[in-house]
Amino acid sequence: MQTEKKQSSNSVGRPRSISRQKIIDAALCLGGDKITMKQVADELGVGIATLYKYVANKDELQQLVVGQLLANLSLPKRRGRHRREYIRDFYQSLCQAMIRQPKVISQLMEGGFGVETSQKLKSDFTQEILNSGMSSEMAAQIYVAVCQASIGAAVTELELEAQRQRRRKISNNDSSNQIIAKNTGNFLIDALLEKIDSSIELYV
Repeated sequence: MQTEKKQSSNSVGRPRSISRQKIIDAALCLGGDKITMKQVADELGVGIATLYKYVANKDELQQLVVGQLLANLSLPKRRGRHRREYIRDFYQSLCQAMIRQPKVISQLMEGGFGVETSQKLKSDFTQEILNSGMSSEMAAQIYVAVCQASIGAAVTELELEAQRQRRRKISNNDSSNQIIAKNTGNFLIDALLEKIDSSIELYV
């Protein structure tokens, strides 16, 4: 009886007409990663069969979610700051997006979140770098390097988080892992910035 009441109360007021965007939004509300089509259907108050009219399968849904996540990503603006500060902020924003939604990592590497989103992400970054006086070729190279560094740092943090979960009872291991993750991320971006500065000096 309680289950029937709960299902009835959950369905009251929920719109039966849905769209592709509503499905994506529902998946994002549920966390985006490691969700099922049934969970999304329940969130929208519709049957699973209805979802398949808009989304082919779970893989496509995850791809759409990642694309939306990146499209919504609040990327920093240079606003007259030194390019080093802007590159570091961009790196951190991208890295955090990957940690929040690990699927971003594989799809960024494969370009699987759509041409439009990929181009916008690259265009927004390179335009800010161009505004600092660098060439388009150098800006494109920096974009690739920053993405690679972000992937490396995010993967390291995710691996360490998995270790922390396995060793949750050992507080000393947890705190030391956090320090390692932070230092690894700093090392990657610091090394990249030094390399960028060295490359710029060659062209001066």
